Amino acid sequence: PVISNINVNPSSPATYNPLQTYTFSAICTDNVAVDNVVFWLGSDAYSTTRSGDVYTVSFPTLGAGTYDYQFECADTSGNVELSPLTIYEVNQSTPSLSLVIAPGTTVSEGTQTTASGSNCPSQLTSACRLYRNNVQVSNPDNQNFLPQGTYIYIFNTTGNVNYSVVSTTQTLVVNPVSGGNPSVQFVPPTPNDGSSQTGTSIPVNVSSSDSVAPHYTFVD
Repeated sequence: PVISNINVNPSSPATYNPLQTYTFSAICTDNVAVDNVVFWLGSDAYSTTRSGDVYTVSFPTLGAGTYDYQFECADTSGNVELSPLTIYEVNQSTPSLSLVIAPGTTVSEGTQTTASGSNCPSQLTSACRLYRNNVQVSNPDNQNFLPQGTYIYIFNTTGNVNYSVVSTTQTLVVNPVSGGNPSVQFVPPTPNDGSSQTGTSIPVNVSSSDSVAPHYTFVD
């Protein structure tokens, strides 16, 4: 037998894709008749599909790694021909992780923010994590009030055999609100000079206002 026109789609090296079909084909001819063609991937043998002199085998997916393969062609007289042992490589895929902070990466105190990581492959759902200032948080991270400061968000994955390690970062800056300090006013019936003191208690009534919510009033 004679083996020729070996073809692989996609060609090596390929990048891992769970939706990719990998197809290997070869032409096998003989001066009498071809009896059987087997495809070897590593130590595993697979039957082929014939169309004329072309013999094909397809795999719905291949994990990232290095494979050796060859075709084995046998004729009706018992003669066997093997194609050269060839290497086929499937490289790890790099996830296209996305990290978005809404309504923006620069806000004022009192602004609700949401940090969301997305585009994590289904194989890595448990391996994709969101961090704020190096502390893991839920994804998405919804914050009603973050104090003034700088917050580093990281969305990453440790990967697996098919996907590489990858990380993406966004910085959130929370600025103080312009417009002055909160205002506090004593309102009646707050007594003067402790005239209504009872034991160790003095009733005090105040009202406070600020452009930022929430704000707090306490007695020192």
